[in-house]
Amino acid sequence: MPDAEALSAIEALLADLERPNRRTREHALERAWAQGRLGPVIAAVAEQAERAPRLHARLVTDRNRRWAAQVAALLAREEDVLVVVGAAHLVGPDGLPSLLRARGLPVQGP
Repeated sequence: MPDAEALSAIEALLADLERPNRRTREHALERAWAQGRLGPVIAAVAEQAERAPRLHARLVTDRNRRWAAQVAALLAREEDVLVVVGAAHLVGPDGLPSLLRARGLPVQGP
């Protein structure tokens, strides 16, 4: 990532840390996820993507696309596997579940 772009992404992340009620919002997102309410999580991920689109692409979208092939290969094995990712990787059209479904794999959940 070019220096100017990286600096802009870091500034966006730092600004997010200084947002009022940040922890309250995080707790609300954790509760929503635990209760199976994906709307608030999807909205938070979309907001993040809007605030720092290049960073979001690098950290979420691009990684999901690479991981989808790797996860599909893992799932083709005979043994059980566990894949652990953050919630941002599990929602939306570019989330791992959507990408795996597009590959014809059965997915339960988001």
